[in-house]
Amino acid sequence: MGPIRSQLCCIVGIITVMSVLMSLDGTTDLAGHLGGMFGGLTSGLAIFPGIQPKRKFLALGGAVCFGLYMLGMLLGFYL
Repeated sequence: MGPIRSQLCCIVGIITVMSVLMSLDGTTDLAGHLGGMFGGLTSGLAIFPGIQPKRKFLALGGAVCFGLYMLGMLLGFYL
């Protein structure tokens, strides 16, 4: 993907740094931003097709992590 991949990595890095810095003022929860970043990462790894075919255990591991994340979010929200 060449330069497009580099640009996407820079954009994701800038958004991550901005989210963490905006969380430091006390009105926004840092754990919410980090949880959303983890959930987005695991769902992206589980759902988005890669350039090369994924190994079966990696796809299964991503799906399990995503399922555990969703279960934790639901339990945290309702309990």
